[in-house]
Amino acid sequence: MTAPSAEPVPDRRDRVPNLCNIGNVVLHTNDAGAYMIAELQIEKGSDRATLVYHQSGGDGWFVKHLAYPLPADDREWLPHGAASADGKLWWFDLSWGIVSYGISLGEPRLLFRHLPSSHSLAEATPDIHTKRCITANWNKLRYVEIIAEGEAAKVCMWTHMNGEDGWRWYRKYAMSIEKIWDDDSYKNTGLPRLVPRLAIVCPSDPDLIYLFL
Repeated sequence: MTAPSAEPVPDRRDRVPNLCNIGNVVLHTNDAGAYMIAELQIEKGSDRATLVYHQSGGDGWFVKHLAYPLPADDREWLPHGAASADGKLWWFDLSWGIVSYGISLGEPRLLFRHLPSSHSLAEATPDIHTKRCITANWNKLRYVEIIAEGEAAKVCMWTHMNGEDGWRWYRKYAMSIEKIWDDDSYKNTGLPRLVPRLAIVCPSDPDLIYLFL
């Protein structure tokens, strides 16, 4: 077993941009213990995005300017998190879609993919993070949404995978909230029959989702 160790992250200096939004910062690691910390900075209407990154063993931060795949869209990118999976870095806007950066490719570039069909919104709502989340486990991206429709409310999960027709979202399961309410384990808690809020997906088990009231 490898002994734990700590390594200070250097300050951003000289012409390296300051931190813009912590929601756009992602940590990538590999089995050898190497790591990369990266922040994607996006400006509305610009055809370029800025990747600011630091790699293990390096003595500073580096800046890379990349073509932004959505320059014509008159819409603000709202960062709701980031993750590393499938050899790529991913950034999320829970109302819109995901942007990826293939760090293992010879000519890495930014790509945009929408959320599952019909789940994009015109704009984000203030409580969107209590109804939707994107996370990575088992080296795959998972999109989870609580669809509140009264007694017909359900929690659904999709997995982002590369299939015969390319990258797309595949629905993994849909669970009725009413079925959860009717389970003896829920009844024994004495909790009300209210549609819960989404807390987190277990990082090691995609079938385990934590909810709260």
